[in-house]
Amino acid sequence: MTGTGDGFEALQFTHVDEAADPSLHLDYLKTISTVPGMRPYKLLSFDLLNARDGDTVLDVGCGIGEDLPKLGELVGPRGGVVGIDSSKTMIEEAKARMSGLPVRCLQMDALHLDFPDRHFDAVRSDRVLPYLTEPARALREMVRVVRPGGTVVVASTDWGSLVVPGNNRTVTRSILDLRCDRVVHGWLARRFPAMLKRSGMEDIQVRASAILVPDLETADLLFGLTSATRDAAEAGAISSADADRWLSDLERETAQGTFLSTITGIVAAGRRP
Repeated sequence: MTGTGDGFEALQFTHVDEAADPSLHLDYLKTISTVPGMRPYKLLSFDLLNARDGDTVLDVGCGIGEDLPKLGELVGPRGGVVGIDSSKTMIEEAKARMSGLPVRCLQMDALHLDFPDRHFDAVRSDRVLPYLTEPARALREMVRVVRPGGTVVVASTDWGSLVVPGNNRTVTRSILDLRCDRVVHGWLARRFPAMLKRSGMEDIQVRASAILVPDLETADLLFGLTSATRDAAEAGAISSADADRWLSDLERETAQGTFLSTITGIVAAGRRP
């Protein structure tokens, strides 16, 4: 199988600055931005953010800053955009990419946002909360720094919704369940509406979008299919022979041009009263 076979968690995005080769993390984020279906998912988060000309917006976990220019377009020259990430490597890359744009990029912990209460008109976070040890705490911080009447948007993929064309259902379920459980909170996205409500938000809206990944190499990079299969065999959930057959089936689907993988992106928004 082509690709790294490791996927998002093996890259350990919570420890980017400690990685021997941080360029792997940067390449991952650049790759995922090109995946078919990612644009509709992103547009949902921008639409629900309800950012207007002159607003100030905070992007929590901005990574390399892929979404910051779009946020800048939404708020216009009279508005302001701030992107924060815990990784120095990510922030340095984001700053380089934002050169000449009215965007600030700051290294900051999502659990300790160094901003006053009620500071922003809107706050968003994309594909961050499920990977944090304390996602509810991070959400409370996001709510704290948004003004009354402002919007908080949280978005991420639901790892329990990952679809891969395995022929053996039992083996496929074993592998994908293990893959989901490798995420700190693999099912968290489906709990976003409840989390927003518990955080005191009102007028909660939810949208979903299927993110299509039509080739095996990209799917392996993004979802870590090879490593999840290997781990399932090592854990005794499937046999080594089952693992080999399952991976061979995926390669055959690719060779035939019939490979299809999707995952559901969930976007939820709430208004602070």
